[in-house]
Amino acid sequence: AGLVYAEAGRRAGSMAAAEVSGVMWLLWRALPLGRGAMGLALARRAAARVFTVRLAREGEALVASMEDTLAIRATPEGAACAFFGSGTAELLRTFTGFDGALLHVSCRGRGDTDCRWRTGPPTEE
Repeated sequence: AGLVYAEAGRRAGSMAAAEVSGVMWLLWRALPLGRGAMGLALARRAAARVFTVRLAREGEALVASMEDTLAIRATPEGAACAFFGSGTAELLRTFTGFDGALLHVSCRGRGDTDCRWRTGPPTEE
């Protein structure tokens, strides 16, 4: 089931990126020097709107988190987490050139208070 959720998340992330307004898309494409900050802002906006995921920077790492959604409650073992993680990673790839994976470091399905993903190696929290 995790692979199905992950593929659906990638597709949802691609569709969310395609829904960015034409003006914002053109600005992002035209500003190669400011592309990193603007790309992260576009990814943040799309992640919040589509996945109810909050993206933040913690030092060098990016952290995605979500406290509670119907999908997480519907799959208490955390299967839906693959959807949200891969969708958010797809947005980061599209807008920031992110090349990697988001590590699922905290999960409501494991009894944690929220679901969190982070770029790079996990750190002690």
